[in-house]
Amino acid sequence: MIKKLLCLVGMLLSVEASALISVEGSYGLVGASLSEQDSDHSGSSFRGALHLDPIPLVPVSFGLALSSLELDDDGEKLGGGGFFLGLEVKAWIPFVPVVTPYGRLSYVPYGLLTQSGSTESGSNTFPFESAYDLDGILYAVGIDWQPLPLLSLFLEYQMGTLTGTPSEVKVNNEDVTSGTNATDVDLGIFYLGVSVGI
Repeated sequence: MIKKLLCLVGMLLSVEASALISVEGSYGLVGASLSEQDSDHSGSSFRGALHLDPIPLVPVSFGLALSSLELDDDGEKLGGGGFFLGLEVKAWIPFVPVVTPYGRLSYVPYGLLTQSGSTESGSNTFPFESAYDLDGILYAVGIDWQPLPLLSLFLEYQMGTLTGTPSEVKVNNEDVTSGTNATDVDLGIFYLGVSVGI
């Protein structure tokens, strides 16, 4: 009897709180690679999301997320900054003791990555500015822990490739957008965050 009761308590603790709406906030460490520039970057990201769980007892939610993106400039590789929007579907595995594993699919309809600094050609250095429109698909896997009802902490890894289409590229104040190729932005982001149910 006691074993059955403990098992039931563990199952209940592993299920996400039955909130219709949840608000998420998280901070992430970024690893990124830009194919056209053949460069690897580290950086950071802040992410906010709003999720709707419309069907009780069905472990699926739908949401909208906004993520910032900051890529470090190390003196040799040009950094950048921007954001991207995500339309999300999240599913989790209930009845797992202590933590709840989950996965999330994000479609990015729009984002923006800008860069500014200087570029070298031979012995000359020229001012450089660029703006890329972003779109693509991102995936995430993570674990969720609920210390209190309607309050959870989560750790996740988000990955995927966004396509950066040049909207404006200037070298030495001359527009060279038409001669610039699209770039693949490969992302890997570790997020640590909190979710509050409403």
